Amino acid sequence: MIESGAYSPDNLVFHQADRPRLREVVGKKIERYGTEDYEELVSLFREHPLYSPPEMAGWFRDLPSRKSFREFLQLDES
Repeated sequence: MIESGAYSPDNLVFHQADRPRLREVVGKKIERYGTEDYEELVSLFREHPLYSPPEMAGWFRDLPSRKSFREFLQLDES
């Protein structure tokens, strides 16, 4: 990354020690969300029915034999 010029240790875009932390900016709002809004969301989620998952093992087992999959990975080309 450094050799390509995409990253420079002298210009850290994603790590800046002097920038405020999320908790400092959000403050009490995140605490209110955790106690009020989040609990409502969790309660709603608990009321949803529990669905059976699809049978994925067979789907994965058959995947390599599918024409579209083989074409995508160019498995049949010489």
